[in-house]
Amino acid sequence: MNKILVNDAEINVLELDFPMIVHGEDKSGASLYTVSLAANFHAAGKNVVCLSGYEMAQKEFFRQVRSQDVKAKFFVQHQVEEFVEYCDTVDDALVIIKNIELFEYDILRVTKRNASFILSGNLQNVTWIEKLNTQHYRTKIYFSALADVQIPKLEKYEGFIQSKTLNGKTHLLLSPI
Repeated sequence: MNKILVNDAEINVLELDFPMIVHGEDKSGASLYTVSLAANFHAAGKNVVCLSGYEMAQKEFFRQVRSQDVKAKFFVQHQVEEFVEYCDTVDDALVIIKNIELFEYDILRVTKRNASFILSGNLQNVTWIEKLNTQHYRTKIYFSALADVQIPKLEKYEGFIQSKTLNGKTHLLLSPI
């Protein structure tokens, strides 16, 4: 499983603050980082429920946890209603909406019930960005520049994390296959 580093030190994902938002343009590394967050939370014992625009997220998650026999639940873009219904039945789950730019604003209704959630995607392409910006996120991770956000120069697959307890560069330590 990929390890998550902040300022070159491995972190315990259970110490991250929610809600969380991850921004990154295509090919920036934000997608793999988000899936790796899910895998790390699962390994730490957290229930994971994910809605993604593409099936590749589920495949990568199971590659990292090295098993198909886990309780994590994945949904793809055409399963939005099933995702919402499932989120209404689970307690204490980490809810991840990946590729947020592919979904309508009403998808955020699942976050009202679940305090632990991650929104991830290219925020520049979210048509309802003004509504998204009214939310408070305790952890923000940027893999590419975004209007009104100052971040340092980043290499590919590097992000910049801002939270109450963590600030600095973040990246993945990739596990061998």
